[in-house]
Amino acid sequence: MNLNTMIGNIPQDVKETKRIFRFDDICANTDIENLVDLVYCIQEHTSSFGILFGISPLSFWPTTLGDDKVSTQRVFPKVLNAFSDPSLYYAVDQYWFEKLPIGFLENMTFLIYAAHGLVHVDHRLLSYDAQEMSIVTSCSLIHTKHFIPPFNKWNQDTIDICDKHKYRLYKFEDGWRGVEYNTYDVNTPLWYLHPGNFTPEKLAKWFASGAH
Repeated sequence: MNLNTMIGNIPQDVKETKRIFRFDDICANTDIENLVDLVYCIQEHTSSFGILFGISPLSFWPTTLGDDKVSTQRVFPKVLNAFSDPSLYYAVDQYWFEKLPIGFLENMTFLIYAAHGLVHVDHRLLSYDAQEMSIVTSCSLIHTKHFIPPFNKWNQDTIDICDKHKYRLYKFEDGWRGVEYNTYDVNTPLWYLHPGNFTPEKLAKWFASGAH
């Protein structure tokens, strides 16, 4: 399988990608230092790999109220546009996430920031308009043309919206396997994981579990 062809939008001059690691559920509360360490762990244990970050722009931020009282507040970015076409109205441009301080590592063939929905919800349960709001707004905030559906769940509306806006839709059915639920197999090219469930030490043990 030529993963560079399958994933799309990859520079033509990169060397062949042997496997892709996808990090889902990245949000404002993600431990970014741990996430970066996980990427370095992958670099130490595999060669010619690509990285996908699945990011949900909205989450809960801690807000200090004084007297050691802490509350949480849902953060919604301001919508800066107002157009008659609602799909344009969703194209906001404020975003909390900073690009990760890793750059291109040895053996890394690409690094893609993908949207993972405005909020983490099964998009099959949303109307077409609600899906379009979630998909287009999250992609606009991240400045990406890549979309990973939360829970790996999608329907025909998801396909139609991504086709309409020329977004790359990543489907579980393409062959993705969860790191949490499977032993490492060097012959499996597509892996996804949730950074909150791993430390670099735990991920290194996972790689070792598949060693022969």
